[in-house]
Amino acid sequence: YNTSFPATTCGITEIKVYPQVEGLVTKKNYTPGTIVQKGQTLFVIDQTEYQLSVQSAEANLKVAKANLETTRLQYESNRKLCEKRIISDYVLNTSLNDYISAQASVSQAQAQLNIARTNLGYCTVTSPVTGFIAGNEFNVGDMVSRAKYLCTVSDISKVKANFSITETDLLSMVKEFHLINGKNGMEGPNGSLVSDVLPKVKLKLKDGSIYNNDGNITVIGAIVNQTTGTSSCEAVFDNPDGVLRSGLSANVIIPVSLNSVLSVPQTAAVRLQDQMMFYRVKQDG
Repeated sequence: YNTSFPATTCGITEIKVYPQVEGLVTKKNYTPGTIVQKGQTLFVIDQTEYQLSVQSAEANLKVAKANLETTRLQYESNRKLCEKRIISDYVLNTSLNDYISAQASVSQAQAQLNIARTNLGYCTVTSPVTGFIAGNEFNVGDMVSRAKYLCTVSDISKVKANFSITETDLLSMVKEFHLINGKNGMEGPNGSLVSDVLPKVKLKLKDGSIYNNDGNITVIGAIVNQTTGTSSCEAVFDNPDGVLRSGLSANVIIPVSLNSVLSVPQTAAVRLQDQMMFYRVKQDG
């Protein structure tokens, strides 16, 4: 027979896209609810300030390199003079320290240029994965910052169904399939995955239809919530046709097998408080 558990679906990967720099949105390049490709430009943030930062960093790097060349020439000159005992070791060491300091200044200026170029690159916000995009709060002219995400990209090539099972169901699964609490959560015998041990599950959609692809339970929570008496679980379903979307309400149906039991029609049962009573007809009628 089957047991059913309420579930909520979400994409196998759901990423909230945050801007890495602050500024005004100058371009928006997507329509909510459509599919975007990995690397596709979603937003462009005003680049003026960051372009100027790059130019300033480039100028500082040129100054630092020029100073490095000057200190190098000074050190080389002093080294030759020191070999001839024309100047003291102190003067040579001082010029050497200036040369080393100039090298550090070049490295520092190069790092500042790299930071400026990185920030300039962050002005173009791209999609981290291929998937459906949601979120239409920010438009051209809006000010954005790192504090709030711009949109959400959901990869629904596979869909997760998150549901909870009771403590009794959890104990039943642990005993029947010999599950243990391993390094990566609940595991089967010899470290096998729970998806390899547990039976395939189905997904019943809101309209009463059964989704045509079976799924696998991939996660069984090892901790029981003391307030609800349930454990969080997760089943994954392939979604090649994009039928399933994030945020759907559904039911995960898990098949359960019982061996060596007596099966009787439910209509034959009479409930008496917490007991189920049955009448049996003897051989003599």
